[in-house]
Amino acid sequence: MKIRAMLIGDPNSSEVELAVMFPYLFGENSPEQKAKLEQRLLELGLAWVTERGFVFLNARGDKVMRDVRWLRH
Repeated sequence: MKIRAMLIGDPNSSEVELAVMFPYLFGENSPEQKAKLEQRLLELGLAWVTERGFVFLNARGDKVMRDVRWLRH
């Protein structure tokens, strides 16, 4: 049900989602800044954590990432 909500939810990325994703993808971040951005992605439900502690974008995060890249070009 969660996956369905991510995919069927609002088709437009929110300003908050875009504001977090842009520096995550294109910013020159220190390890501390990157950790803060990853934490924010998790709070917004845009990512998930592996057993080893790596952070990956989920379906919604991937959609927001594509929106950011589209806006940048």
